[in-house]
Amino acid sequence: MPIYKYLPTPKWKRLVKAEDLFSVTVANWVSETLEKINTLVEKETLAEDDYGFMTYLLAQPQLDRKDITTLSLSLFSDGLSTPIQKSRRRFIKKCAMLYQIMDQSQQRC
Repeated sequence: MPIYKYLPTPKWKRLVKAEDLFSVTVANWVSETLEKINTLVEKETLAEDDYGFMTYLLAQPQLDRKDITTLSLSLFSDGLSTPIQKSRRRFIKKCAMLYQIMDQSQQRC
């Protein structure tokens, strides 16, 4: 019987705090990216090859901002729940993808 379910241990509290920080950070990144995309669309300066994955998600009528944020969070956190070698590679790839998404707008300016 896991004791943390009934009496939160210090390690469990640190884990929950770290997961919360991760979730908030990814949600902020996604929100900033979606705002940048909207701004570029309003100015009609969004290039066809910019923000490919995010613009694909935005084009889906059944997805709203909350769904896109949840999907992005799932993509980034998925690697953390797999075995170490795979999760490390996936995490690095996902961080690189996020960096590219965020950096594309700065390269265009």
